[in-house]
Amino acid sequence: MRIVVADNNSRKFTDDLIKHWEKNHEVKYECGASEFLAPWADLYYIDEWDHNIHYLFNWYLEHPEIKKPMVVVRPLDWTIWIG
Repeated sequence: MRIVVADNNSRKFTDDLIKHWEKNHEVKYECGASEFLAPWADLYYIDEWDHNIHYLFNWYLEHPEIKKPMVVVRPLDWTIWIG
């Protein structure tokens, strides 16, 4: 499986996850979501629900012909409570 990890915190919270996934999968990391790695990925992991998910969602709306990966987002508790 090809996995992209988008993390604005410089792998502070995702480094262990990336190391674990790299044992059996191809993993690429990027600071913030981008349209360049998204079509390559089977799974797109976004750490924190922030502008990254909105950027990617809007980009896919503008380019419906592009292959969409499964997107997984880790929301923080305050993100959920503030809506």
